[in-house]
Amino acid sequence: MEHVADIQFAYSEMHKWLKQDGLMSHQIDFKSHEMTNEWNGHWFISESSWQFLLKGRKYPINRLPLSAHLEILRKLGFDVVTVLPVKRKNNYIGKEVKMKGLHFTDDDLVTSGALVQAVKRKE
Repeated sequence: MEHVADIQFAYSEMHKWLKQDGLMSHQIDFKSHEMTNEWNGHWFISESSWQFLLKGRKYPINRLPLSAHLEILRKLGFDVVTVLPVKRKNNYIGKEVKMKGLHFTDDDLVTSGALVQAVKRKE
């Protein structure tokens, strides 16, 4: 899911495909994919710098943290039943994330990956 440009659209389509109580499971990588020196450095560079780094890449990275995925899933009618995060050290303590319009939790800043399982909520 880190390579999907519009995760809201993607999760919305998955919601259509699943039967009621259907389960989906994703292993999501939140790391910079070696585009920065630190695993989470991509969250601390400007949008213009990020767009420059993406040029020529076959698979872009959307830079969204775990909390953004969970929020969209719940909004679209999923019950999140499992979240198993993989944590790493945040070397940017005290620095501000450079992504406008997104709120990062303290957990987001140390979550380098997560297994997320969600069930289509009863309508």
